[in-house]
Amino acid sequence: MLGRGIAAAPGAATGKIVFSSTAAQALAAQVKPRFWSSVGKTSSEDVRGMHAAQAIDRARGMTSHAAVIARGLGLPCVTGASSLQLDMRKKTLTAPGRRVFHEGDVITVDGSSGEILVGADQADQARHR
Repeated sequence: MLGRGIAAAPGAATGKIVFSSTAAQALAAQVKPRFWSSVGKTSSEDVRGMHAAQAIDRARGMTSHAAVIARGLGLPCVTGASSLQLDMRKKTLTAPGRRVFHEGDVITVDGSSGEILVGADQADQARHR
């Protein structure tokens, strides 16, 4: 397990980490596999990227803009995973133990349990909890 937060919108999805709405849209246009969109501050301009994403992680709570949009779109969402540090400039996600993940690395978001898992190995297990 990479981290844990608040289960803000149910379901699970596996895919590549992206750090912007633009990157989410570009990846969705190139490949069909699911991916996770890691977003910092969100605004109405980011909704296209959220539509392109298969799951969303957000640093704030269940009533954040991203969590509300995720629930409306039926996308898994985990919020409040405060042990994970996002660096939007470097496009990195740092987990406890200083393990660093980069844009394009694969993770699984389980919006039902609030877990964020490394890789795709546990995706089916997460979807069937």
